[in-house]
Amino acid sequence: MAKKQTFSLAVTGSGRLMGMLFSELTRCFPKATVYDRSSATDKLRGVEVTLGKQGFLRPQDRAWAQRVARNLAAPPPTDITVDFASPLKGGPERVTVSNGRQSRQLILFVRNAKSIAELDANVRRIVIAIRSLL
Repeated sequence: MAKKQTFSLAVTGSGRLMGMLFSELTRCFPKATVYDRSSATDKLRGVEVTLGKQGFLRPQDRAWAQRVARNLAAPPPTDITVDFASPLKGGPERVTVSNGRQSRQLILFVRNAKSIAELDANVRRIVIAIRSLL
């Protein structure tokens, strides 16, 4: 079976590896559309929508805020979702990679990583899970 070259992917939740993951996703899947639906980004988008509704943005920025509000209310569908579960204090991170039909559960011990190589290995595990679902 040929792997899809272009697909869409959403990253949700919050986790320590998200910054590294976005960098790796753009390198490994240059034709993919990646949506950042992380908790922190959603909070910032909510502030942007509020500012637009209260009239604190320029007219062209208010139109942008209205589009953001529509996307927050009804996010575009994606082929793959990577969901980071909030870890317990000091505990492992749970990551679920799903394509709607199948899913892969990963337990990542990020807090105990002693080197960048260990963190990178965890990110590679997520990329491998994504590839297995394409």
